[in-house]
Amino acid sequence: MTWRDELARHLEGLQPVLRRRTPERFDKSGRAERLKADIQTWNRRAVQLLGQAPQGAKVVAEFRALGHMRFTTLKDVQAQLRLRGQVVERLLGTAGRGTPPPKHSSLKIRKRSAGSYRYAFCLTFAGEDREFAAAVNRGLRRRRYPTFFDQNKEARTRLLGEAGPDVLHEVFYRESELCLMFVSRAYKENVWPGVERRSAQARDAQQGGGYIIPIRIDETELPGMPHTIGYLQKRQGAARIVGEVIDKLKAARAGRGQPPGTSPAGPTRTKSRPAPKRTTGHLVLLEDHVYFAHQVRRGDDLTVEVKAKTQEQLARLRTIGEKKGSWTTIPFAEHLTGRDVQVVDYEEVTDRAGRTTVTLQLRPSRNASSGVHFGVPAQESEHLIRQVLTGRPPITGWTTLPTDVQQGVVALAARSRGSPAETAQLAQLLAVYSLQKLGLVAAIRVLDVRARRRTVAVEFTGEIRTGAFGQTDSEIRLREVVPLPDR
Repeated sequence: MTWRDELARHLEGLQPVLRRRTPERFDKSGRAERLKADIQTWNRRAVQLLGQAPQGAKVVAEFRALGHMRFTTLKDVQAQLRLRGQVVERLLGTAGRGTPPPKHSSLKIRKRSAGSYRYAFCLTFAGEDREFAAAVNRGLRRRRYPTFFDQNKEARTRLLGEAGPDVLHEVFYRESELCLMFVSRAYKENVWPGVERRSAQARDAQQGGGYIIPIRIDETELPGMPHTIGYLQKRQGAARIVGEVIDKLKAARAGRGQPPGTSPAGPTRTKSRPAPKRTTGHLVLLEDHVYFAHQVRRGDDLTVEVKAKTQEQLARLRTIGEKKGSWTTIPFAEHLTGRDVQVVDYEEVTDRAGRTTVTLQLRPSRNASSGVHFGVPAQESEHLIRQVLTGRPPITGWTTLPTDVQQGVVALAARSRGSPAETAQLAQLLAVYSLQKLGLVAAIRVLDVRARRRTVAVEFTGEIRTGAFGQTDSEIRLREVVPLPDR
């Protein structure tokens, strides 16, 4: 048996672990300890087999660069194993040019029609290049091509409360027709673009190329990216790049026998006017209470439509309406976005059944945050974030946190005296607002707050800026269980 066959069989042995659902956490139980030992054995054997391959030292170094396994939850461990599996997949797909992967490679990509893809394009970029990537994304969406961009509503909804690496692997490895990769120095150095890039390169290797379209922001060279591959350049402008990548997509579809514009992943509308920027049905934070917004319309201002369920809720909304036209700001949060807003307009409409619908027009405040923490050491920022989420005291004695946040958002939410589930919902939106208002994070990737009997479980993944001028992204991941205070 060759090293390729043995390595492919070893990769197959990983699949039962990736499909497991229990145990949810790696505690001290015998079942968890046995699973942990099996995973560690798989990792050691993978390193031995990778070392037998041509240029084995380089591949082993890439495998080990993923760091030590962190045994917390099963979902987190499976995400780490998928990244290691991608290194093995990439070697099986590229080693020995012209040799296809073994038939028993269970992660081989099958050719699909455009209609079976969820996105026409997925975009991977560094936070520093977001403005240009957003311009390309807008151009594609105006042409009615579905895209995965981290600020799209669908993307934010998918990432909310889920393991980020799991979702990103599905998007960049299976669910997209083409991947637009914005190549820059920041892209090469940042953590999250690396997660997306490895999944995209694994897919590109498996299907024999043509999946990744690199867009050069600067002259940075990426590991695993051939020098001979054709690039687009930022200086060409967003409009021209949009036209080029759409032409590439049409050519790829024609090669699969897919008529242009006939699949769900392509344009289907004939009208040229843009779709309204409107979302429906999600929770929002206004002041210190959570409401179910039946409709949110976005423009220069936000228009939020809430149907008051009780007279008490209507009275609170009327109190907010009394701030109409003043310079007073109120906290507002939705999904992973938090800000201060002013009330520009307030309107009530009561139907024949006596149900009252309140429409609020809100204007985001120019002052985005009350504290600038970019550039502080990562350890201090982590303790400040932990303070906001759990109420545990920071090690540095920072005094910029508001008094009502110093006991943690779970304790603050518990004052509402709602059910544990309502407390968790309020704590989640309060956390989004507080972290962004205080300037503690550069980006929130995952923020999940779940109620249990007498405790609340908090999971947070995000990025902060470190260094003298906040020029480097540093990832922070926290998982805590906070007891509900006595009422």
